[in-house]
This record gives sequence, C-alpha cells and structure tokens, in this order.
Amino acid sequence: AIIVDDAARSSSFTVEISASEPKVTSAVAQVPEQTIDEMDAIQIDSENKVERAKIDRGTLEIEIKNGLDLEADLILTIFSIQDDNGTAFTQLIQMPRKDEVVSSYNLNNKWMVLDITMDPQKVNYSYEVVTEDSKSHADPFRNVSSIDVVDVEIDLYGSSEGEQITFSEIKGIIAAIEEPIETIRQEISALPDEFDGMEFMEAEMNLVFNSNIEFPVKLDMDIVAFNNDTSATRQIRGWNVTHPDSQTIVIPDASGLLNIKPDSILAFGTAVIGGSNDVVTYQGNESFSGIFSISIPFVFQLTDDAMIDLDAEKVDQEFPENIESVTVFVEYDNMFDFDTNISLLSAANVSHFETGSPTTPNVLSSLSIKGNSSSIDSLHLDESQIELFDDIIFVKTKVFLSSNGEVKFLSTDSLKITSYGSVKYLVDPISDEN
Repeated sequence: AIIVDDAARSSSFTVEISASEPKVTSAVAQVPEQTIDEMDAIQIDSENKVERAKIDRGTLEIEIKNGLDLEADLILTIFSIQDDNGTAFTQLIQMPRKDEVVSSYNLNNKWMVLDITMDPQKVNYSYEVVTEDSKSHADPFRNVSSIDVVDVEIDLYGSSEGEQITFSEIKGIIAAIEEPIETIRQEISALPDEFDGMEFMEAEMNLVFNSNIEFPVKLDMDIVAFNNDTSATRQIRGWNVTHPDSQTIVIPDASGLLNIKPDSILAFGTAVIGGSNDVVTYQGNESFSGIFSISIPFVFQLTDDAMIDLDAEKVDQEFPENIESVTVFVEYDNMFDFDTNISLLSAANVSHFETGSPTTPNVLSSLSIKGNSSSIDSLHLDESQIELFDDIIFVKTKVFLSSNGEVKFLSTDSLKITSYGSVKYLVDPISDEN
C-alpha cells in the first residue's frame, strides 16, 4: 500500500517547454494570396551572334508543374521575344491545384532581340506566380508543405519539336558557312583546230556576278580548261564577290588556258558566306549568279610556221577539148604580218593527201604572198595539167603561214583574195595539122 502523508500532499513540480525559431514543414491552413517572382534564361548554343532576328518558323512550349494545393496564375514575360512594336512577349497561364499545364505558342513573325556582346547569348525571361486567397472559398483550408514548388520549363524549337528555329531576317555576326558553287561549263567549239602553230597573245575571260547580298561572300574557284590530252588550271582565292567593285573576276592568263585548244572550260568552287566580325543584315532573299564569258577579238601569236589544211574537193566536171592553158589571176590584200604560200594540189584518190601516203599529190600551182602587201598575181595551168581533169580527181588547197620569228595578229585581220581567169583555146585544130 502507498501511504500519502501530509508532506506529499503539499508537494509540487513545474514543467517548462521552450522552442527556438520553430519551423513548420506541413500544415493544414488558410492561405492568403501570395506572389512568387523568378527570373531565368535559356542559353543559345550557336556560332552566330544575333542582335535582332525575325522568326520565320518558331514555337514556344511552356511546361508548368504546380505542386501547390492552390490555384494560381502565372504571368510569363520573355524580354528577348518582341512584336513589331518592341513589346515583350507576355502570357497569362492559369494553373489548377496540384496539376500540370503544357502550353504552346506560335512565334512566327516575332522578333528575337539579344545582347550581341554576350557569349554565350541567352534568351531572358521572368515569371510571376500569384496564388489564390483560399479564405474566399467554401473550403478555405489547404495542405501546405515546405517542399511545394512551381516548376517552369521553357523550350524553343521550329515548326515541330526537335527542329531548329528558323529566321527570315537576321541582323548580327554570321559565322562562316561554306556552300558549293554549281559548276559553270563553257563549251569551246569555235577555235580553229587547224592553227597548230598559233597562240593567243591576249584574251579576256571573265566571271561576272550579279548579287544583292550586302555581307561578305568570298569565293574560292578553279577554272579548268581541258581537252582529250591535257588540261590547264587557274585559281581564284578569297574573292569577295559582293563588294561593288569586285563583282567581275578577271581570270589571270586566260590566253594560256585557250592555247591548249580546249574542248570546254569549267568553273567550280565554294562560297564562304559570313565569317567576319562585322554586324550584317540577312534579309532572306539574298542570291548571286554568275555568267562566264570570253571576250573577242583575240590577239594571236604565230610562233612557228603553221598550215591551214582545207578539205579536199571532188572535181568530176571535164574541161572542154582543145584548151591549151588556163591562167587564174589572183588579186589579194594581206593584212597579216606573216608571209603566206598557197598551193593547189590534185590527186586521183583523197588518201593521197594524207601524211605518209606513198603517192605524192600533183602540185598544180602555187602562189607566194608577202605580209602586209596588196597585189595581183597569177596561177598558170598548162595543157598537161589540164589533162589531169579528164579523169575524176580531187583538188586540195593548202595555205602555209611563215612566221619569220614571233608575229602577232588580231582575229579581225584578214587575207582577202579575188580571182578571175583567162583561157587559151585552139579554135581550128584540123587546119593547124595541115
């Protein structure tokens, strides 16, 4: 048994409870309206530096996870995206309690405005979350926890997720972009292949470009002339084709390309767009095109004796009988500095004119013409030569050009020849025999 005496009855004790800076991790409470302000940025990983760019195809996606047991409004402001008046992009998004919201917005024709001095560049944005006042509801109490958060994620992409955002106009510093140039082909079909001893002294070969591009575009090009046996190349490096004073590229030593007697000439290479530290504007309709041209007249150089070998012609028309001789008078005007020798050959078969033929053609007549001279001369066919035409024969004209050292001439120079004839004819051969 427990005996409580008088002393025990009158005794007592005291319990003291204290707390220092108490923290509430969760509660059920009425929550008044609250405001949460945040700022953040999206980093842009690009070698281009944008100062101002008009969005051609762009989408803004906002994903919000509302961890609060409260309805709230989110006011998003993206200072780096503006309309034509310079007003920043602003959007009000309503957030239900304990829910997730995904919203997408079309940014086409909006402007992206960035600080060009920043590296890396960033799209700056801020948002303000304003929660409801739960006391205004019939059920004012809400579960509140210290780990409740509002998580906001922002993504920028093109027409669809995973695609790059594209721009129709850009002002900024454009990183170097290398693009291939479509091959330009110039067929060469008018050069006289028979002029083996001739060389071009002067020729102008140009690539003329038409461009509306205001920023630097530098060309690296190869110009290649070739035939079945050989080729020759000229190179252009770092030519800024968009500069007003340099839209015509003069190919160096063009005569050297033409002197290999090419079948065609190709121009190809690459264009390096941008790459400088200058702030430029890209409008989206920039283009440039080129025309390849060879100017005439050419200046030729006759370094060795040359020959113009004309095609053989078939002669099957008989001369009248009793012709004793034919004289062909030749009136000429030679504007060239070199001497010319014209030979008239005949043969029973066209193969006799070929080099190495065992049968030598007959030389009907020949004529020598001095350089830079005008005169009248004659070609004489006697009776024995006329008899060659009794059978079907082939006639060929060869023109020999004598250089006598290096001789230059223009394609506008000419050798003009006018001919007329005289025939000696026996009128009464019977009386002559008697």
